[in-house]
Amino acid sequence: MKLPRVGLRIEEVGQFIDSQSKICTSITSMKEDKTIEELSAKLKEVADLIDAKYETRIFHEEVASSQPIVQVASQPKNDEIITTDP
Repeated sequence: MKLPRVGLRIEEVGQFIDSQSKICTSITSMKEDKTIEELSAKLKEVADLIDAKYETRIFHEEVASSQPIVQVASQPKNDEIITTDP
């Protein structure tokens, strides 16, 4: 069964943020029964927590999974990728 995947990609154009705990808390507090629109709205709130030095994009994908996957990816200048899957 294909389920929606909603994610927020954060690309650093300045200094690394120090609000990761807020982001992780916001993402992991979302429930499985949320719609794409609700998840997107929540991710927009998360994006608003992030400093303006980051470029943010919200993306949707259909993935084969037993539950929706919500992921935050942060791309610092050193190309280190940090992802969080609840």
